Amino acid sequence: GAAMTPDDPRLDHAAGDVLQRYFDINGQIVPWRGQDKMLAIGIDQLRRIPLLIGLVASPLKAISIIGAARSGLINALVVDSRTAARVLDYLETQDVDSQQVGRKDSRKNGQ
Repeated sequence: GAAMTPDDPRLDHAAGDVLQRYFDINGQIVPWRGQDKMLAIGIDQLRRIPLLIGLVASPLKAISIIGAARSGLINALVVDSRTAARVLDYLETQDVDSQQVGRKDSRKNGQ
């Protein structure tokens, strides 16, 4: 049967999951109530697998893809062109935003 999403408010900030190992956009693992009772491969075991392929076909999953890659729970990706474009757009936008914040902070400090 299909896996159920745990009902835990800590997961409200999760970007996605790989085998019910939840993570945020930065790739940090988000623990949830009851995960210790789950019979599944551990995160460390999963990360030791040489090829971890994510398969995604939805631009709506861009943030999940980024979080999964940053978490080390995937290291290869199969996507359609629309999804790939959305991931790249998101990353470029975030990079520009962080650079602008850095410039604003530099101006405030007289640099």
